[in-house]
Amino acid sequence: MTCDVQWTAHGEAALDALEAAVRSARAAGPLAPVTVVTPSPSVAVATRRALARRTGGTAGVGFHSLGAVAEQLAAVRLAAAGLGAGIDRELVVTAVRVALGERPGRFAPI
Repeated sequence: MTCDVQWTAHGEAALDALEAAVRSARAAGPLAPVTVVTPSPSVAVATRRALARRTGGTAGVGFHSLGAVAEQLAAVRLAAAGLGAGIDRELVVTAVRVALGERPGRFAPI
């Protein structure tokens, strides 16, 4: 699995870059799995629709918000800690704040 991060202007430039990235990721086959991460669920829906209009379909391409991806990645550790089921948003927000307070990385200026 590889991760390709690209920063672009929004609008047509972003859709052009996304279409090219999906085509590149699918070089192995037309149904190769691709995950697109967006800032919010509504952007995921809009992006999926826009890409489908341009390419004729998005089979095998998953569109997820950054929050949803973070939850999926954390699920195994949370389950191991006995926190897997029924976690509320406030607990997640608090955990993110604590983690960023300890190691802010590129979020330090915010």
